Amino acid sequence: MIKLLKTEPLQCGESLPGYILRLTELNYYDRPSRITSLAGVPIATTTPSFMTTPGDLTLLATLSDVPVEELQRRTYPAVQRHKMPFRVVSFFGHPVSHSVITYDSAKICPACLQEIGCCHAVWDLLPVTTCPVHTCLLLRHCPGCRKRISWKRTKLCVCDCGFDWRNSAVSLIDQREIKLAQLVHQLLQLPVRANSATACANDNPLLSLDLLHLFTAVLFIAGQNEGFTDITGGTYVDIRQLALQFLGSSE
Repeated sequence: MIKLLKTEPLQCGESLPGYILRLTELNYYDRPSRITSLAGVPIATTTPSFMTTPGDLTLLATLSDVPVEELQRRTYPAVQRHKMPFRVVSFFGHPVSHSVITYDSAKICPACLQEIGCCHAVWDLLPVTTCPVHTCLLLRHCPGCRKRISWKRTKLCVCDCGFDWRNSAVSLIDQREIKLAQLVHQLLQLPVRANSATACANDNPLLSLDLLHLFTAVLFIAGQNEGFTDITGGTYVDIRQLALQFLGSSE
């Protein structure tokens, strides 16, 4: 059986494309397609992708020495027999609309990359625009070349232009602006910042919603606020101010 010379375990909440990029650098490959080719799967940004279409990840599991179940957990298969009028997929076991996941463009938190050296899958959720651990905005564009950050890159933390995102200054925000990201992290059992200013009011009805209905409600409100009648196309909307208005405060 073929195995990579160097492997590392998956981190909590780590995205599968990000993990493949990590393995690429660990093994001194020039691009992630070297690994996906060995694993017999298309690269994560192609269509159809193994991220959304059920495929055999056995070879990738062997290469990385990671249980195949852990890899499959980080894919987004369709949820069958769902009553929503749009396609629903599984995000770490949680049903969400397929349109809230970005498969090509990416967001990153420079502080997280600096501290843990991996990409969280939660950053690929369209409504998540902040990091509730570091109280900062997620980067969407490279500060070096100003281009949109993409999964079609060759390194985990360094842009193809050579800029190292770990050295980027973070854009700190008001703690109340991380409310939505904090709630999403809690639902996914990911690390959050323990602070009463970031907690939602206990009587807020949004607290009782799962990810699917939470995102549907928030994006509907954002669409109405921005004048959109269709939010299924993955349009980027900065919902931080809406989070302040509709998620309320515990104080």
